[in-house]
Amino acid sequence: GIDFDGTNVWVPVAQYRPNSSAIIYRVDATTLDVQKQFEVKDHFGGIVMDKQTGHLVGNTWGSRRFAEWDLQGKELSTWDNPDFFIDYQDCQYVPNSKMLCDGITNLPQTPAAGGNAATYELGGMAMIDLKSRNVVREVPFQQWSTAGHVATRNPFKMTADGDHLTMKVAPDNGDEGNGTEILTYEATASTTK
Repeated sequence: GIDFDGTNVWVPVAQYRPNSSAIIYRVDATTLDVQKQFEVKDHFGGIVMDKQTGHLVGNTWGSRRFAEWDLQGKELSTWDNPDFFIDYQDCQYVPNSKMLCDGITNLPQTPAAGGNAATYELGGMAMIDLKSRNVVREVPFQQWSTAGHVATRNPFKMTADGDHLTMKVAPDNGDEGNGTEILTYEATASTTK
């Protein structure tokens, strides 16, 4: 996952395997000038800019671990993901040092449905507090793409306008279903007391 901080797009480019490496790039959104910021010795496939601290926060393969860096790549801290609900595929910054992530986990089916040879894609979203490093809220999300994948399998973008939420997702790879479709989901949030 990439992140836009209002000036720059932060892009992690990681090898497609766990325990590998990644390069973090900064792309000026006005000029499209690309600058290599730093390298890290693990697969960090997602990154957000914490606008309160000015630091970058990344997640590893399977989102088992997070790291925080300054803009020059000095590692400031690391922590294990306190949750095993889903593997985060993409995250975005939410004001006041929070991060909203979407993701997937593949679960085995019942024996009658194919057992371990067949999988069920469980999708979901989680809100993570970057100060406490805890999951504040998490919800399953079971909507499906043309190719039969859960919608939170790949990139997403959530926006809020008052109490109206809009989420755009691109769950399928180009060679699946109808190619890479962008699906839109909308909801009105209500306050519970």
